[in-house]
Amino acid sequence: MNPRRLRPELPGTVKRIIVSALFFTAPFFYFAYLTGGDTLKRHVRNYRLTHGG
Repeated sequence: MNPRRLRPELPGTVKRIIVSALFFTAPFFYFAYLTGGDTLKRHVRNYRLTHGG
């Protein structure tokens, strides 16, 4: 360990758990981003149509 480091390094097992959790949850976040964006666009379009005349 480098004595000049302010934060100690995480153990290898913890690093692997964090990386694998990000790897397996990334597709779910991407899917939610795509569907949420589509829903938001549709809502804004309907709002503008109903309120804009």
